[in-house]
Amino acid sequence: MSVESNEFESQAPRAVVFAMQKRHRETLESDGFTRRAFMNAATDGLSTLDDVQAIQDGQPVVLGTEHKETKMVYVAFQNPVIGPSGETKIRSKIVIIGSRVDGIAMPNSPKGYEMSDFELVEAMYDEAKKLQETVAPGYNIEQGIVRE
Repeated sequence: MSVESNEFESQAPRAVVFAMQKRHRETLESDGFTRRAFMNAATDGLSTLDDVQAIQDGQPVVLGTEHKETKMVYVAFQNPVIGPSGETKIRSKIVIIGSRVDGIAMPNSPKGYEMSDFELVEAMYDEAKKLQETVAPGYNIEQGIVRE
């Protein structure tokens, strides 16, 4: 996955981020990742029925965070919900896929994620990070929100 800044120069940052998120979502679904995430939650013995339902119904968004030599990547399964005043809000179920500490990759094996899952999501996170640095500086990669 790569981002060339010149291919997005004429587009608004929000449109570029949404296009990337859509492409990531389609890749996660076609790769079978979203199904594995659902099955992992359904069988791990730790997730609630609400957690499993949120993953099954949610739209996956790749997110992450970095501090010094540690990078953590996760997927937020986002679901619209109607608030008490009738407004639409987004509720997310966060699934930690793994981390990289001092260059060593560590998938979240206790939750059923393998190295291939970690590498896929990490590549998407790295693409989002590059996009943030080049054409969408208002993109908060920890929350999936674009501020222009």
